[in-house]
Amino acid sequence: MNQDESDTQSVNRALQDKGGSVLREFTRVVNAFSKALDQKDRQRESIKYKLEDLFDRIQNASQKLETVVRNIEIYRQNNEKIAVALDNLAEREELIKGQFEKLMAAPRFETDESAGDAGRQGGMSLRENLVRKRKQFLDGLDGIFRKLEEELAVIEGVRKEMERARMEIAIKNEESLETKLYLENQRIQLLQEVKVLQEELDGSVKQETVLIREFDRLLNGAEAQIEIGQEADRVLLSVLAEPEPDGPELAPARDSGPIPLVRDAKKSDRPPRGQKKAAS
Repeated sequence: MNQDESDTQSVNRALQDKGGSVLREFTRVVNAFSKALDQKDRQRESIKYKLEDLFDRIQNASQKLETVVRNIEIYRQNNEKIAVALDNLAEREELIKGQFEKLMAAPRFETDESAGDAGRQGGMSLRENLVRKRKQFLDGLDGIFRKLEEELAVIEGVRKEMERARMEIAIKNEESLETKLYLENQRIQLLQEVKVLQEELDGSVKQETVLIREFDRLLNGAEAQIEIGQEADRVLLSVLAEPEPDGPELAPARDSGPIPLVRDAKKSDRPPRGQKKAAS
């Protein structure tokens, strides 16, 4: 074997080893980028799902808060109405009490001479006539008192119902105020969680963008280098079409993996590293 054949063999086997090494390294890098991008894709979708859930919870809390605020306003208006009604009842009660006091003052009975004359003409004495008039007066007065007492009883019953309603409103209003405070704090907490997740999403997208840009550059560069010159292409097709050589004198085939990438001859006339340029 002359020197040229020895150099060719060395370069041949060195290139096969280098091709396998480059292929393994390129595969490792591609797999790493693919795994990282897949992880970023799943992370982004997970954060988006969490954000959608938070937005739904915020909307639900906001709707409940609006309802509670409306209820608190209704309680305020009802309290004002009850206060006005109680004032009216108090005024009416004072008026009835005044009528009571007026009626309970000592009455003055004045003799009706014409009635006395008529009583005497009808055979009724003055005493009998006065007794009859007193009885009529007292019966009428008793009826007035009963009517006023009934009205006072009604006022008292209405007042008790209003006081009970006002107490219930006060309890519900207190509960609504506590619920309002809870919903407001919950909404603030949810908005804070949204802010944290949004920042996490922005950071993850930035990382994903860096990976995508670099992976795209790497693949485009590799794709641009997979160009074989016409002469080398013809030789490849010819060699691969030949039957596998055999014979005891031949060395076993080297397991160097797939055929390595070959640069376009037009782009570079430099021989592979380790091979001397053949003399013309």
